[in-house]
Parts: sequence; structure tokens; C-alpha cells
Amino acid sequence: MKPTAERVRSLLYYKSYELKEPFVWQTWLGDVSPRSGTHEDGYLQAEIDGTVYPADQLAWLIMTGEWPAHEIVHADGNKLNNSWNNIKEKAPLAKAA
Repeated sequence: MKPTAERVRSLLYYKSYELKEPFVWQTWLGDVSPRSGTHEDGYLQAEIDGTVYPADQLAWLIMTGEWPAHEIVHADGNKLNNSWNNIKEKAPLAKAA
């Protein structure tokens, strides 16, 4: 089960305007070992409750309160730029009639 927006917000602070390092782990975590890094495909990711999630999806969740329904795309093509004005949901392709 995916974590709620409330759970993710309790672990991560998202600086929606920041290009290089938009996520900051909350300092009170204590014995929780925050893990994050770059996936082999070049996207940022973070581990929440034992499961790794793409950072762009976490940003979407934090800002909207919902997990994205579709793929997240980066407007500038930079996989590491997870600033809010750079990510959007990719509209699904319409089915041919």
C-alpha cells in the first residue's frame, strides 16, 4: 500500500521552487534511516517505509494530495529537475475509434 500524502509530508519537506535539491528529509526522524538517490535511469528516488518511489511522483503527491494517475513528465527534459513548475502528468493517448 502506497503511503499517504500526510505520511510523505511527515518524512520529506519539498521545496517546490528548488531545481537542484527540492527534497529535504525531516530532521526529527530518529531511528528511521532515510535513503534516497538516483535510479539507473537517471531519475531521483526516495525510499519510504521500505519501498522506493520516484521523486517526481512524491512531489506530485505532496503538492496535490493524490498519487499521479498517469506518468509524470519533466517539461525541460531534465530528469533531476523535480521543481513543481517543471513536472506534469502526461495525458493518456486517446483510443482510436
